[in-house]
Amino acid sequence: MSNIFSGLPPNYKVERLIVPAPNHMRKLEDIISGSSNAALRSYLVWKATQVFYPYIDSPVVKPYATFVRQLEGLAPDSWTERWHICTGHVDKSLAWMLGRFFVERGFSEAAKDFGGQVVSDIKNQFIATLKRSTWMDAETAEKAMEKVRNITPYIGYPTQSPDITNPDALRSFYKTLRISPGTYFQNALSMAMFSVKDRWSMMGKPVDHGRWPTSVTIVNASYYSAGNNIKIPAGVM
Repeated sequence: MSNIFSGLPPNYKVERLIVPAPNHMRKLEDIISGSSNAALRSYLVWKATQVFYPYIDSPVVKPYATFVRQLEGLAPDSWTERWHICTGHVDKSLAWMLGRFFVERGFSEAAKDFGGQVVSDIKNQFIATLKRSTWMDAETAEKAMEKVRNITPYIGYPTQSPDITNPDALRSFYKTLRISPGTYFQNALSMAMFSVKDRWSMMGKPVDHGRWPTSVTIVNASYYSAGNNIKIPAGVM
């Protein structure tokens, strides 16, 4: 499996890997080792095309764009309005910057406090229900209540990692990202590289519970069991 993990960033030392499907990884390495460089290059070019085709306004990508729309059940000649495409790209790549202005115009600290109280009430009620439950033993019930107490609430918008209400915090977070008003495709590449480096920067470090998993503009609320957190962003509130 060494070949698969040979492309790690410099100065990153692998001390522990969790491989949920070892047999799959071994077979994947066999496929990679048994493929020609030309085949691997073609595969990578195709994957790059799949990722970056929305940022290219060219007849060359039109057949693939048409194919994708058909897979999504849309008319082959339908087109998404340009403003919708652009705001989607901004929300995906500059989520905290966009979130700051969204919160300034359409949210308030009072609403954030109210959302926090809602989650607190849910947790208290859940604990009260567990205390009355008879289908689990006392030790298991106590563990369940401990998990409820440790739920991390993400309400409204983040105030750390970064604090989106603080321009200096946002400037620091995006300081390595380079954006130009005249280079749309290059901006997409820059934002993709920024995202990858940002993810690698978290490897091997304790979980930052102040860091939100999604943008604040998303219209959805959820509970994430693996991270034990409840998310109610401003977009849905």
